[in-house]
Amino acid sequence: MEPDPEPRRIDLKAKVETTRYLLQARKAYMGEDYDAAITALRRAIELNPFSSQAFAMLGSIYYRLGWNRMALENWQHALELDPTNEGLKKYLMRLSR
Repeated sequence: MEPDPEPRRIDLKAKVETTRYLLQARKAYMGEDYDAAITALRRAIELNPFSSQAFAMLGSIYYRLGWNRMALENWQHALELDPTNEGLKKYLMRLSR
C-alpha cells in the first residue's frame, strides 16, 4: 500500500477539540496529575494524529516519569511531524547521552 500523496486534512472541529485537550493536558501537567495529562493527550492524538505538540508533550510527561524509552519514541515522532522544532532536537540529544 502506497502512502497518500496528500496528507490527511483535519477539520476545524477536530482542531478545536485537539486544542481543548492540549490545554487540559497542560493544566493537569502543571498540577502534577500526569494520568489526566496523558489521557487528555491521547484524546488529542486520536482527533489529530498530526499534532506534533501533543506527541512532544506526551514525551515530556514520560520523561518526567522516568519512562525514557516512551519519551524518546514520542519526541522522535513529534520531530518527524515538525522537523523544525529545535527544542525537541535538544531533548533528544539530552536523552541520548
